[in-house]
Amino acid sequence: MNWVTVIWSMGGGACLTLALMQLVLWWKDRTARANLICSVMAVSVAAIAAFELAMMRAETPDRFGTLMRWTHVPVFVVVVCLVIFVRLYFGTGRPWLGHAAWGMRLVSLILNLILLLNLNYSPITRLGHVEFLGDDIVNENANTATGRATTKP
Repeated sequence: MNWVTVIWSMGGGACLTLALMQLVLWWKDRTARANLICSVMAVSVAAIAAFELAMMRAETPDRFGTLMRWTHVPVFVVVVCLVIFVRLYFGTGRPWLGHAAWGMRLVSLILNLILLLNLNYSPITRLGHVEFLGDDIVNENANTATGRATTKP
């Protein structure tokens, strides 16, 4: 096992541990809905970590693009949970601003899922590998001839 897998797995495990703790707190006091929202948010962050790890292991540009496209679902859940958490826990914030935040994220999620291209990148034509923490991982803008990352024009 390499360091990248260990670190991303530990991060995901920490998120799931936090989610379980928050779920237990909510279970003991059902009126503490902020704990439930925090639990859902932590599970979503763990899902993002899993998608990122899978993207680092992708072998084809299509696989990388598909994984990136589906990463937007847990990102949407995190944004919605964050808006709800701030409203429930702190009791502050403008409702219209919260609705605008998750509404814009919903629009980007829908566009990302129905369009052939994703909202992050123009077509991904090739993948390259770069070394990170002693392991080769995928880089969508890598120059495959040199193995070094290049910037997009």
